Amino acid sequence: MTLLHILLLAILIFVNARIIYLILLSKISVFSPISLFCLTVVTQMFPQIIVLYTNRFYNVEIIPLMLFVMISSQVAFNYGFNTRSTISKSSLGIKDFSLKRVHYLIVFFTIAGLIPMFFYQSLTTVYGGVNVILGIFRSLGTFGFIISLIHLEKYPKIHRKLILLCTIVSGIPLFFFAYFVKGSREGLFALALFIALFLSTGILRKYSRMVSISFFLVFLLGSFVAGSITDIRRTNNYKEEGASDITQIEYLSNFVNSIVSKDITNGMDLGNGAILIDHVSANSTYDYGAGFWNGFIYNYFPSRYFGDDFKNAVYIKFSNISSNEALEKRLTRGISTRTGFFDAFRSFSVFAFIPFLFFGILLNSFQSKSKLSMFYLFVYVSCLAVIPNMLTHSFQYLLGRLELIFIILFPILYFFTHQKKRNVKMKASTLHTSRQA
Repeated sequence: MTLLHILLLAILIFVNARIIYLILLSKISVFSPISLFCLTVVTQMFPQIIVLYTNRFYNVEIIPLMLFVMISSQVAFNYGFNTRSTISKSSLGIKDFSLKRVHYLIVFFTIAGLIPMFFYQSLTTVYGGVNVILGIFRSLGTFGFIISLIHLEKYPKIHRKLILLCTIVSGIPLFFFAYFVKGSREGLFALALFIALFLSTGILRKYSRMVSISFFLVFLLGSFVAGSITDIRRTNNYKEEGASDITQIEYLSNFVNSIVSKDITNGMDLGNGAILIDHVSANSTYDYGAGFWNGFIYNYFPSRYFGDDFKNAVYIKFSNISSNEALEKRLTRGISTRTGFFDAFRSFSVFAFIPFLFFGILLNSFQSKSKLSMFYLFVYVSCLAVIPNMLTHSFQYLLGRLELIFIILFPILYFFTHQKKRNVKMKASTLHTSRQA
């Protein structure tokens, strides 16, 4: 290991160790975007960095650039979220939910979230193209769950039982899909986040520190169990013959082997990101942001409605890895997850930190507005849930969430919101003062 490797690793460890230290001192909320970013890096990517250095499948020469992208992106994200922003007086006001109508929206989203449950009878609907459409309905159910949670204490008593019922009903399909259908770490994490966050700011606010520490420990436990996700899915989701019972899975052994195994049959998130970043850098095959547009087309222009010809025509194509699926599968051994770091590097090269800076600033703005607006509280919490997948899988998780809210659902949300006048001036929380998410 060269001096450059040691230096970059030391910086990455220091950045995250400092954040963990501040979380434990309650200087930063565990529900802050900065904390979730850090916990994802520590629990998901630190073990994978060990694999990059010890597994014969990977060339250690590809690691420094990956580490540089990770460090610069995380620092930029933290800086962006800690940038002071001011919400000043404005005659235009700020968008907020209308208490006179929002319960209709909650009921609509709750019902929409139930629809996918009738389709999950085979792996075709779980992993096939139809899952993109069903995923939108799952997102609507998630939105119903969040909006009902944030209105439980705010809503007039006359409709409070209805809101509580919708909270329970909208949570059922989220758990059903996450645990019984997909074995989705993202889904279970989102549920745990939503519940813990609103307990800590609601009925258990007196015990908010205890709730935060519990969530922190659950996050660590989930990362440990994730080492056995393949065995869990074989038993719980795919119902394979000969699969071990959940209670018989060797969780400790699987976790250790996921880090120290010298052989690898498939790629992994960070390994794929490192390989593809190295390939794009060596061949200068950048897509200059086309991947972000193509992700929007993939998610919201289903070919079964718009047709393959139209969908292919609106994709932005480059003669590079982003449009060469065969090459990508060969380099990553068929695993599609490539990290948000690669998505950013593919567009901005060594300036990959730019989109992370932008989204840090954007989340800071949402958090600031959430102190005045239930609508922006809903947007902010929705974004928190996808931060881990934005890092380990793709930037499209966060982009897709924002596109769905501000583009696809805009006509619906417009009807259930109004412009609330702003009559206060306030500053966003910073790294040292943000005790609540």
